[in-house]
Amino acid sequence: MTLSGIKGSGNIDAFCSYADSTRLMSMVFVFPYEECKSYKTLLKLHNTQIDMKATGCQIKLYEANNAEKILDLQHGNLFIKRAQSLNVDGQRLAVILSGTFDCKFKNNERYEVIKNGRFDLSINDGQFTFVAP
Repeated sequence: MTLSGIKGSGNIDAFCSYADSTRLMSMVFVFPYEECKSYKTLLKLHNTQIDMKATGCQIKLYEANNAEKILDLQHGNLFIKRAQSLNVDGQRLAVILSGTFDCKFKNNERYEVIKNGRFDLSINDGQFTFVAP
């Protein structure tokens, strides 16, 4: 799962900040969940709480144009509150995942915390990757 945004306060002007590419960042959450081998099976995650540390979740950080950095996860929770199908004319086009997350990790020598993170994702076959363990 990839979440992208802008580093800094929640009170910043998003339009101006996206023009400043030095503040852009993406976090990639890689978590082992073998039951979900295709995007259609993501529906199994409805109302699921995942302890990111206990399940071996990995968090990768991409800041501005820097290389990938794997963070030292101290603890974290990912709660997928809702997993539902997006259907048009009886055909499933995507799965919508909505939920919250929090985590604490070590970035270089500094501990950082993300609280009250929220996500709403639409995932289809072209955006889903299953990596066998």
